[in-house]
Amino acid sequence: QNQHKIFLVHQNTRRRRRKRYLRHTEKMIDFFFGGCSFEQPSTLPIRQTVDRKLRDKKYETRKEGALELEQIVRDLNSIRDSGRIDNIIQYIVTNFTHSTDLNCKKGGLIALGAITIGLGSDCHDFLGKLIMPVLKCFDDKESTVRYYACETLYNIAKTGRLKILVYSNQVFDGLHKLSSDPNEDVKLGAGLLNGLMQDIVQDDSEALAYLDLGRKN
Repeated sequence: QNQHKIFLVHQNTRRRRRKRYLRHTEKMIDFFFGGCSFEQPSTLPIRQTVDRKLRDKKYETRKEGALELEQIVRDLNSIRDSGRIDNIIQYIVTNFTHSTDLNCKKGGLIALGAITIGLGSDCHDFLGKLIMPVLKCFDDKESTVRYYACETLYNIAKTGRLKILVYSNQVFDGLHKLSSDPNEDVKLGAGLLNGLMQDIVQDDSEALAYLDLGRKN
């Protein structure tokens, strides 16, 4: 009987240790992979709470979700998990910026800007996947989406700086369309973005002139 009691104590101890181990493992996955489900790590590349916030009708809630996503991407980038970052971008584009739901589309645009900020100077590896869905929103029938697209591309350009010039033709073509937009807010947003792009082009010209001068010397 005593041996049976000792066995039960050891068995309970093992169970508690196993539970602690599983909780610890889940926390590590939550830290490295942005809160994916432990049982279904490939189902949702971002936390469900972040997903819900990005779909919310309130701007403040969508912004809160974007800030959380920015931190997730920053953490993933710190461990060079480009595969998970790429999955997040594809998820946002497919389920948000390509959505027919207005709030989802706006949340997706904010999210793409947040992802870029989270990547920082490493954003050049993903710029094409970040920029092209935003440019597509320049043609959206909703003026608020077009304005959000200007705001998002401004954040992308501000973070990517010279690296964005690879896509300068597409960006300036889009800005040309928005320069005659019937909505004043959209025209204002396009004007701010155009000013930033002009500054970046000027910086590039100065850099090239400096390099040319160095070659001559």
